[in-house]
Amino acid sequence: MAFILPQAVSPGSGQHRVYTKRMLLGPRVDRVLPDWAFFVRAVLDTNSLSPTASREQLHDDEVLMGVREAIGEQLKQWAFSELRGSSPLARTVIATHHLALRGLALTDPAMLDLVSEILPFETTDGPMTLAQAAKAGEVVYTTTTEAYRRVAAVARAQGLVVVNAGYVYDADLMERLGKRPGWRVRELESSDLVQVLGQLDLSRDWEITDAVAHARTVLEADDCDVVVREFSPETVPAMLLRDSDGEHRRELNREREAEPGRWDGLLDSLAGDSKSRTRTLVLNDTSSVVRRLLTAPPGDVFDAGLRSLYLSAVMLAGDGLRSSESAALTDALGTLLDGALGAPPRKATCDRNSTARTQRHSTHAIRHRANISQ
Repeated sequence: MAFILPQAVSPGSGQHRVYTKRMLLGPRVDRVLPDWAFFVRAVLDTNSLSPTASREQLHDDEVLMGVREAIGEQLKQWAFSELRGSSPLARTVIATHHLALRGLALTDPAMLDLVSEILPFETTDGPMTLAQAAKAGEVVYTTTTEAYRRVAAVARAQGLVVVNAGYVYDADLMERLGKRPGWRVRELESSDLVQVLGQLDLSRDWEITDAVAHARTVLEADDCDVVVREFSPETVPAMLLRDSDGEHRRELNREREAEPGRWDGLLDSLAGDSKSRTRTLVLNDTSSVVRRLLTAPPGDVFDAGLRSLYLSAVMLAGDGLRSSESAALTDALGTLLDGALGAPPRKATCDRNSTARTQRHSTHAIRHRANISQ
């Protein structure tokens, strides 16, 4: 008899109760079931398996290997028949032992097909199975939870379905599923999100051409391109996009800067010949902050505002700031404060009214003192 445990357990914890010819061999015998079946406990009574000399374990011979494979096949058949349904038992097993099922799917193609049909994944369109996500034509995913959270709000607003494959086993499952016939699976790229964002009309595009060109010059040292799009929500003024290849080149460039001349040849061969920027800062033209920035004249205030948006987008992307970036953010905020504090008062009419009231009060006080002296 095999029993599905009612709680999640860690791999490698499978120990089973075994009888030989109706005599107890041990309550915690190892290697009876396959390694992937760590969420199952078995009770066996056998006449053919040989105990060790200490009579505490079973000989790990060909007979035990055959028994292990046979029980494993029975467990798979049970999973195929039971978990495809919508019974309370199936929902409970999936919710409790989904990690075990994911681990099994990495080594068993049939279980990979089952997992794609029954296991819910986090997506920008709510929890859904990979089979449901594939109805859109292809499955697009992120390999880290941070990357998913960085694009989730914007992708959801644009109707782009992105799967969060940042949890254990998920990225490997996506890679294996992409090799299965009939599946189109790939990692999210920066261009995917840029293409679904709202394009600016021609007049607006011409209006901000110089500002965008200057912004690209400002962030050129950070290896970051700048584009302007319209997207929701408008409370997000800027979004940082990147892909794995771009981040790989960025890390190689950092290593080259840290050790100039030491690894240049090797790092150049690893980085390839790509001349594209490793990151893209997407400014949201529906944001009032961005629109005010794009109308500002080139200068220190414009540069500081753009760098503040860029570094804020880096933090929103889940990345920590390096010491140089923290210093740059502090300098940018200081420049913005200097510009704001040096501006003329915005309520000049109120100041003139206050001055008039002060003059009337002074005149009244002079007249009052004159009356007293008389």
